[in-house]
Amino acid sequence: MDHDLNNPSWHHVTRIAWLSGGLVAISQPGPLVKIFAGVGSRVLLGQFNLRAYPELVGALRHVGYTVVGMTFITTADEASGLASPQFFAQSFEGEWRAKDAQQNWRRIAFHAGQKDMMLLSDVAARIASGLSSGQTRLQHLCHAYAVQLRSQVRALPIKTHSRFKDTNSPAVYLAIHAMFWELAVLRDTLAEFAARFVFGLAGISAMRGLVGNLKKRDVANALQVELLDASNEDNRGWLSLFSAYRNLFTHGAPLQAVVGVSFAVLDNEVLRDGTTVPTIYYPLPADAAHLSRKRSAGPLHETFAELISSVTKEPPNRDVEPDALSYLAVTFDRLVGLAQKMLPSSPVPADDIVLTEADIIGEVTVSDGS
Repeated sequence: MDHDLNNPSWHHVTRIAWLSGGLVAISQPGPLVKIFAGVGSRVLLGQFNLRAYPELVGALRHVGYTVVGMTFITTADEASGLASPQFFAQSFEGEWRAKDAQQNWRRIAFHAGQKDMMLLSDVAARIASGLSSGQTRLQHLCHAYAVQLRSQVRALPIKTHSRFKDTNSPAVYLAIHAMFWELAVLRDTLAEFAARFVFGLAGISAMRGLVGNLKKRDVANALQVELLDASNEDNRGWLSLFSAYRNLFTHGAPLQAVVGVSFAVLDNEVLRDGTTVPTIYYPLPADAAHLSRKRSAGPLHETFAELISSVTKEPPNRDVEPDALSYLAVTFDRLVGLAQKMLPSSPVPADDIVLTEADIIGEVTVSDGS
């Protein structure tokens, strides 16, 4: 095993892998990887050595961790907080496809603008922006979880399956709601592109309008089938479920009040080798569409006593009450998948952007700062 830090195979990069439940893995230059209970935590949960720099994600997944995204710290300014390091969402196929999709849509926006195809340029630029913003919101949510996990796990062993609220809870709820909003914007921008450039429909700017129109058409292509299946409420299609959650939290009540009384859970996760690690768990309600309809008809509880009695000692069920971070990471990855599938439908290909002297206006200066 090559542990020589002067070997070019070990890049001078500090990587922070954001894992499910608020866990973080730190990989500084060299082979050693340490797992901590939250960002800035001193509670070490495990460590191992890499054989090579590119193996970090694969090694974490092999142990049983879920990698949500990764921060790459490459400069002194980034390490000191004077500049923002790059964060990339990790797909559940082990790829950085959100980053790749964002770059491709930026290329389409650029080339379409060069050809005065301004509608395409505008929509493509907004898709690229949505992919970038989605990754930023995901980073904020990962960080909020990690801060709370550090606060809750100050030493080992810990008491798990405990429900709580603390002063970090508002930041987590805010990050959850912000990501739901951001992904709804991306969903509708993708629908706008599909309507105009895949199905030849004008005047549609939201997924609901697109799906309503597609239901009236004969099935013609794979994208139409996928969108209709994903939007099918009876079959709990993933787009239908996401829209139900987003509408509930926007028009019904925020997550912390949606069922009357809500708590975060200090839970645990069992890795493949049987090791147990602590995690933060924010349950989403079991049936968002039903809850929305019930709330629209009036108060969820008729009396204060009924509200108090609704608080159960039974732990939430992850099968029907998914964790917010894990759910949003999967949903964002699915939207990224849609963005990738729509790329071939663009009238302008996502060719590399090449700048020549003719594209440069004025003098170019390079400053010493970031």
